[in-house]
Amino acid sequence: MIKKYIENFDEKDEKYECIAALNGEDGYQKYLFYKPQIIITDILMPKMNGMEFIEKVQENENAPVIWAITGNCNQDQLEVLIDNLDGNVLLKPFEMVDIEFILEKYEFSKI
Repeated sequence: MIKKYIENFDEKDEKYECIAALNGEDGYQKYLFYKPQIIITDILMPKMNGMEFIEKVQENENAPVIWAITGNCNQDQLEVLIDNLDGNVLLKPFEMVDIEFILEKYEFSKI
């Protein structure tokens, strides 16, 4: 859903390349290969949950900006996410304009 929105949002300018992953493990492998400037990840993912994924990515030098999307965190988990991601947390349900805000907030060059 988010990948499709970003592609449609960016259709004219082609400023972004959007790479989707099937699960947390796939996402981490794609992170290592593509070295994206921003990651938008769900917390609830198979094979490696979003919390584990974020921790692994942040272990790397020059980790990208990470935004987490969640709808199922308890208060403690949410506080950890907010602290670890400098507030870059998007709560479900959200509007696609929120994704547009995230993309426009940063000046990224096309990969």
